[in-house]
Amino acid sequence: MSQKGNWIISEGSFQIDQNKHFEGVFATGNGYLSVRGALEEGVLEENQALEYMRLPMNVTLEKSHTMKSKWGTFVPGIVGNHPLLKEVLVNLPNMLGWNVWFNEEPLSMEQGAIHSYKRYLNMENSTLNRSFIWQTISGSEIQVEFERFISMECDHLSVQRIRMKVLKGSGTLRIKSGINGNVRTNGYNHFSSCQTFVDKDFIGVEVVTDKGCQVVQGTLIESNQPFEWSIKEEGDHIFYETEGGMEENLSYEFIKLSAVATNRDLHNQNSFETVKATLLEKAPLGYEKLLKDSESVWQQLWDRSDIKITGNDDLQKAIRFSLYHMLRSNVRKDPRVAIDAKGHAGEAYFGRYFWDTEIYLLPFFLYTNPDAARNLILYRYNTLEGAKQNARNYGYKGARFAWESGLTGEEQCPNWQYADHEIHITADVVYGLWHYFRATNDIKFLLEYGFEMLIETARYWISRVYEKEDGHYDLSGVMGPDEYSPLSKNNAFTNYLAKFNLEKSLEAAKLLKEFSSEQYTLLKNKLLLSQNELEHFERVGSGLSIPKDEARDLILQSEDFESYENIDFEEVWLDRSRPFGHFVSQEKMYRSKCLKQADVLTLMMLFPNHFTAQEMESAYNYYEPITTHDSSLSPSTHSIIASWLGMRKEAEEFFLKTVGIDLNVQKLGAADGIHIANAGGVWQSIIHGFAGVKNAIQSNILELNPILPSFAKELSFPFLWKGSRLNIQFDNEKLVVENTAECKVEIKIGNQKYTLDPMSKLETLMLTGHQVSSN
Repeated sequence: MSQKGNWIISEGSFQIDQNKHFEGVFATGNGYLSVRGALEEGVLEENQALEYMRLPMNVTLEKSHTMKSKWGTFVPGIVGNHPLLKEVLVNLPNMLGWNVWFNEEPLSMEQGAIHSYKRYLNMENSTLNRSFIWQTISGSEIQVEFERFISMECDHLSVQRIRMKVLKGSGTLRIKSGINGNVRTNGYNHFSSCQTFVDKDFIGVEVVTDKGCQVVQGTLIESNQPFEWSIKEEGDHIFYETEGGMEENLSYEFIKLSAVATNRDLHNQNSFETVKATLLEKAPLGYEKLLKDSESVWQQLWDRSDIKITGNDDLQKAIRFSLYHMLRSNVRKDPRVAIDAKGHAGEAYFGRYFWDTEIYLLPFFLYTNPDAARNLILYRYNTLEGAKQNARNYGYKGARFAWESGLTGEEQCPNWQYADHEIHITADVVYGLWHYFRATNDIKFLLEYGFEMLIETARYWISRVYEKEDGHYDLSGVMGPDEYSPLSKNNAFTNYLAKFNLEKSLEAAKLLKEFSSEQYTLLKNKLLLSQNELEHFERVGSGLSIPKDEARDLILQSEDFESYENIDFEEVWLDRSRPFGHFVSQEKMYRSKCLKQADVLTLMMLFPNHFTAQEMESAYNYYEPITTHDSSLSPSTHSIIASWLGMRKEAEEFFLKTVGIDLNVQKLGAADGIHIANAGGVWQSIIHGFAGVKNAIQSNILELNPILPSFAKELSFPFLWKGSRLNIQFDNEKLVVENTAECKVEIKIGNQKYTLDPMSKLETLMLTGHQVSSN
């Protein structure tokens, strides 16, 4: 694989106050297993088992517990039960530790004399590398290199290589390395038991969480020098230890393999045996072979997802950074879990799944790897019973998907504002479901899973609405995506998505009846679905209103939004480097015209064909000045809308904010994990924004209307359209679409329609970023 700089995210120099941020930035994983980029030797005197009680709070504005470093080992689905926070993803024992002493002086980035320091993540093959020269108190100089990766070829495997060489002097080396169970999750001990064990071939730790999840971790070490290793235990920490002389100019290499298995693994027979088989099978292959096997899988992933930008290496890296973390955190083989809000790279948001999944993450996978998209929708089907329980808990029929979802789908959000009122999540799930169906035409999926989801969610909406005397329907007590406006009436985003939910339930019924009247009848009987109920869906769908000020051609955020008070941003928001929410009380925020993100613009991003250009422009001009962008999802939405409005400068400015959310070292954005939905926003800003590609809900044929951003000379990307793999490339002069599939593709570019034959290319001319004619 290449070592080009635009694949490399590097840390300029070690700064302890930036350490947690880079732990998030440098997270590695394969979907099944993810680890933060913590230093192998850790940070001296940083207690990873410190216990404290984290309270339910607004996570966006919460000041997290201060730590210089936070280990992180996560297997999605391995959860515990917190007394206040409900179900949480558990931080597992650390298996990456490698503690070193030279003449009894501990290796420490914070306290030692370190020179020639380099640490970088190679996103192309997901290896984390660190090298430096350690100058000891005794005057010796030791060259140290760490390299590690989580295997993309073997779900259970972690691989480390440590190289050491004395450049000057000699002395005694001591190493301690194993698995450390002295870890807490958000200050809480979720291990009901933690047992160390010794096998003849390896050592390990077995933990059971307080929700009954069992995890076995094992490790072994090999060296190119004849070190004698002893096995020791210190509480929940088991490790190999060795001590011996180090000679000048002699190289020492150590390979550490670790493996993880759980009782939740699909097709799991015995966690211990899985760990043992993994270690014994993989150890003889050697580091280079294991890396090559992992690289080959990464190559396949990049081939169908990499966006290439010519003329700006910094932005190329930033874009790949977002793609990398989506690829890394995707649970490829298990539809019982999804991608949590921090991409399995930190403890914030407690490992929960939000509307991010369907609205911001799903499109990337749908147009690059539809099997992964299918799994994300299957997760929602697998939690449908939990959604039904949520509806019952709130006194409604049907299925109400959780604002913060976990293993069962029952509501896990401990904050009443969001848990009770962000009901748009139910229709967001349906938008994702229908998006998948429109992009794949997977009628079997609709029969086996999707139709049931559509009907049960529709039942929720007809029991949640309030029928007025004039035959229209209201949705009151609603919080839209804009979490700074609670308990609103007829929120435009929520009402529109609820209408969509009801309409698609009817459309699916018609489609399935035409496809197979026999199978449709069986489904109707199974769901106890009557014609009267379908007619009720239609009445409610058509009777839900979308508030609009006709005089201003303005879609209102909610029917009551204009009654909110104006707020003086200049007077209140004294430091724009910090979120607006830190400067105003929640009470004042909730009754003022200040948005965390703009609901109406998000709505228009999903349904651009349903609104006029004037409505979109009016909405942008009205809402953007009162939008704080405290939500990480806000900049990408604004970038896309600005692109569609031809506002190139604004589109580019918001795009630069989007790519900087996790990479901005000054803001330490990745300290508690990756803003993974924003990573999806980066992809959409390019594909739907700058390239002007309409999604499969918005168009039956592939539509493009590209405009090249000024920071690029050329953009290119692979794109899967209804089973056909395409390569799309454009600059300021031409647009090229290559069809690598064996079937025709109908394309609309600007106002011109084309038929692209199998294994052929279409080239059109561009003028100032817009297509005008064809060759």
